[in-house]
Amino acid sequence: MECEICGKGEAVYIVFMEGARLNACPTCARGAKIIGGPGQQGSRGSQKGGASFGGSSGSGTFSSSIGGGSSSRGEPEFELVENFGSKMRDARNKMKLPLSVLAEKLAEKESFLDRIENQKTHPSQELARKIEKELGIIILEESSSAPMQDDKFKPSGSKKGLTLGDILEIEQKKKKNK
Repeated sequence: MECEICGKGEAVYIVFMEGARLNACPTCARGAKIIGGPGQQGSRGSQKGGASFGGSSGSGTFSSSIGGGSSSRGEPEFELVENFGSKMRDARNKMKLPLSVLAEKLAEKESFLDRIENQKTHPSQELARKIEKELGIIILEESSSAPMQDDKFKPSGSKKGLTLGDILEIEQKKKKNK
């Protein structure tokens, strides 16, 4: 296997460099943190920083399955709390933990964590859980996208949520009562 840094030498080390795990030759390994020696097998390629989804809105929704939307297995969905970036920054500053140190602990790029703190991107659910654990905060909450279960909005004789037909019926009754 060839070195993923220079492409010339034989990769005999697994190194951690700039937030990525790479296979490196002895020459390139000198400038990086060695996490695996000769003959050890490790994960190849770079370690992704986390999924960015949505715009710069205050929250994103996660499902236990990859991506957002509803889960077919009834698994809970999670969303980022409002102002997750400032909560993250406040907790980190309270601990007097520089962003560079947090980045190293989480095996993420400092610039990526900075973008999360500034809410320019969203962390993956996995990364959000790591952040929560490391900083002792909660930035994920169970999604509240379930249909309203208020009794006055339940269709008669049905245990399911509100449907479009039910809404139409309610609107028509409102018009008749006026």
